[in-house]
Amino acid sequence: MEERRQFPIANAQPRGRRPLGCAAMLMIAAIAARAEASGFATARFSGEHSTAADGTPGAIYYNPAALSLLDGQHLMIDATIALRTASYRRAPDSIDPSTLDTAEQAGLDRQQAVDALAGESSLDNIVVLPFVGVVSDLGMAGSPVRVGAAFFIPFGGQSSWDEASASESFPGAQDGSARWYNIDGTIRSMAGAIGGSYRIDSLRLSFGVAGNLYFSDVDTLRARNANGTDDLVSADGSLLEGRSWLDVSGIHFGLGAGVLWEPLRDQLWVGASYQSQPGFGAMEMSGKLSNTLGSSQPAPPVDVVYSQELPDIVRLGVRGRPWPEVELRVAADWTLWSRMGQMCLAVEGVGDLEQACATRDDGSLVDSQHAADIVQVFQRRWDDGFGARLSGSYFFWGDALELYAGLGFDSNAIPDSTLDPALYDMDKYSFSLGATYRMSEHLALSLTLIEVLYLERDTRGQAGNEALELPSRQPANAGLYQQNTFLIQPAIQVSL
Repeated sequence: MEERRQFPIANAQPRGRRPLGCAAMLMIAAIAARAEASGFATARFSGEHSTAADGTPGAIYYNPAALSLLDGQHLMIDATIALRTASYRRAPDSIDPSTLDTAEQAGLDRQQAVDALAGESSLDNIVVLPFVGVVSDLGMAGSPVRVGAAFFIPFGGQSSWDEASASESFPGAQDGSARWYNIDGTIRSMAGAIGGSYRIDSLRLSFGVAGNLYFSDVDTLRARNANGTDDLVSADGSLLEGRSWLDVSGIHFGLGAGVLWEPLRDQLWVGASYQSQPGFGAMEMSGKLSNTLGSSQPAPPVDVVYSQELPDIVRLGVRGRPWPEVELRVAADWTLWSRMGQMCLAVEGVGDLEQACATRDDGSLVDSQHAADIVQVFQRRWDDGFGARLSGSYFFWGDALELYAGLGFDSNAIPDSTLDPALYDMDKYSFSLGATYRMSEHLALSLTLIEVLYLERDTRGQAGNEALELPSRQPANAGLYQQNTFLIQPAIQVSL
């Protein structure tokens, strides 16, 4: 592991552009969000055709039954380029009072301590999320069977917060007020999928199933104190603020299944699908945790195990062509983010991880005998997320040129008490415009532009993680949260 990511902050050098990493708390979120999806789901490949009723190579994830709509061989390469800006403003009243009192006792300036812990952090990041998918009828024209395979990133992303002003007394301030939750990092689940569909033509009914192999990793860097506070120094002036680097990974399996009905041939399609949780429940990842606490020398990396749950997803879609040149689409999804009760980091070798990580409402462990095994519990207590989207297309010159637009809404999944700079979410609206030009019967080029407007979240004055007991306690996470994402989606599809 890179030595520069284990530095004692008393000797910290400017970060420059460190490798991507995110807030040690989660393989999760930080960025990439289906840019308009609750939590941090990122799947938006196929543009406005990313519904459970659309026949594209992306259907292997959205609804494998819709693969039956594709004849011949198809290759689709899609890239979602997300331009994300965000800010977090931490108020002075979020600082633990004992932190400022101790700084004064050490003979340091109280206002400098406030400036080191409060104020605005910002980021301006670019994230690229690729998709590659193939679908084939195996060369058997008229066959009811279709098979497909794809690679994509359905969860996660990366974020890196901008530097701020620091001082000789409080060098950790260079990483901004968001540093207790996120300095920079990567949280990601990449997926490889194989699936197929079967169509009963007499009923105009298709069924599909797909298996997904998830390759997940969390690589996060954050500020951390052993006591879960935002203490900067001890009473004698020695440095207390430290850094924590988590690097874990794991492989998990999931399933998707769906059905597609065509009530009116070539005019109306209705689809529904279910995507299981990766790992069918709690996901465990293993790796290393490196800590530099206060002015101590970096501690040797320790083996750790990290657990979290990602959601099940239910999707519905209706697509109709009331006229040959017009197509209308309605899509909805229910994402069970309530599975995300907490995330837990423990030393390797703990027996029953789920039992060891169990906590009471106040964040304390149910069984205190595991206190030495549990490094940190990150309380999430998320809610389910709901999304809906309406879109339409107009076709010129037959189907040679398609112009389309869409409007979507997606609900917030994160309650005020656990919203933090590592895992953002708000109620949000998305507006999209795009076009597909079919250069020939074998080649189509697409470009979709999507603006995602997130509604501001203001949790200042509300109790959060600082009100919990160890091992769940963390510095206060209340603040003013703002975010905006603009997506650029070029795509190419080859058909044979």
